[in-house]
Amino acid sequence: MLCADQHFSEAEDYTIILPNFVDTETVESNMAAFPNPVTNVLNLQNIEPNAVISVYDNTGKQILNQLNTNNQINTSSLKAGIYEF
Repeated sequence: MLCADQHFSEAEDYTIILPNFVDTETVESNMAAFPNPVTNVLNLQNIEPNAVISVYDNTGKQILNQLNTNNQINTSSLKAGIYEF
């Protein structure tokens, strides 16, 4: 996730991959993720409860897939790098 102002980690557009659907759709949202850069836990705001959160590396490979149960993504197992979700 890249933003024009890298001091804030607010995304304007992101892609949600919906399970049981064939197509993806781009959704405008007030979703926010912080801190950036992240060390062990990425906090999320304005994410639907039980939404599926997928994390992809810079090659597009899905490396993490989890339900949103606590508005956080544990990133402690990820190598340093740039990721998209």
